[in-house]
Amino acid sequence: MPPTSQRTPRASRHVAPSAALLLLGALAACDRTPAARPADSTIPAPAPPPPDSAPAAAAPTTTWDGEAGLALVVPGEQGDARVVVPGTGAGSPADTATGAADAALPNEVLLLSRAGAACAASPPARLGPASGADVAPEWTVGLVQLASGAPAVTAVPVDSLHGLASADSATLAAAVTRLASALPVDSSARALRGLPFVVRAASRFRADTTTLAVVAVLTRALPQEANPIGEFLLLVAERPAAATGAAASRWTLAYHERAAGREEALPAAELLAALREEAERRPAVLVARAAEEGNRYSLLERAAPGRWTVRWTSVAAGGC
Repeated sequence: MPPTSQRTPRASRHVAPSAALLLLGALAACDRTPAARPADSTIPAPAPPPPDSAPAAAAPTTTWDGEAGLALVVPGEQGDARVVVPGTGAGSPADTATGAADAALPNEVLLLSRAGAACAASPPARLGPASGADVAPEWTVGLVQLASGAPAVTAVPVDSLHGLASADSATLAAAVTRLASALPVDSSARALRGLPFVVRAASRFRADTTTLAVVAVLTRALPQEANPIGEFLLLVAERPAAATGAAASRWTLAYHERAAGREEALPAAELLAALREEAERRPAVLVARAAEEGNRYSLLERAAPGRWTVRWTSVAAGGC
């Protein structure tokens, strides 16, 4: 039985081919710009450190791939967009602080699609059409581009489970369900042992010229009245691309993460776009995650054939 409730990340529309738009600028942000210092004020020079003082430790840096862009842009409400700026981390892929929007705006944004703290909310912005375009196309995620040069990533077309032919859709759903069921049962999900998984979403794309990849979200639940519990699973799998007329190889698991607990508290995830980093020809995906503390965005990339990892995750984007 499908879970009775399921979180949905903010970006959830199927979209058209990618395009570049001009990001006109940030609107009201959570933090405020400091007041200007009067013209006749002076700033005293800082005192030199004692001779025996230790050098300051280097500030922790984000693991976001700076070649991909300066920031993420995700759809907001009523034509607005939300800017997710990588900030600083603490030695792990998860950022602990967000960056400043004025470090990325205004700028051009490469829009991608599946077709071709007290105030951790990302500041909103307004998007306008690129030069020569009448309207902005639909999109799922954008990358604020570097000041110069061609985009360092290319969007990779994705085939969703529901867009495949019925036989191919059933085969793919069965394959990801088999992978999920073969995982060892986590101690937090023992009560769910033996219960079937429901495929919430599965998206297939080419990781490279010889390899297919799939990103899938599955859930299962025990809908007991007093305390309904469930399990969430996000996985990435790969298989060699079959030649025309040849039998397809089996999918093998390349990455997974799971969570189990109260059904209404389970996270959700959605593939926003698949992309390829041009410099190293490395495939990657951008994923939106919804949880109780707010939305997070993650960059997962292929570290080696058959192995994917989380490169970066944003701070939770909640309300102010």
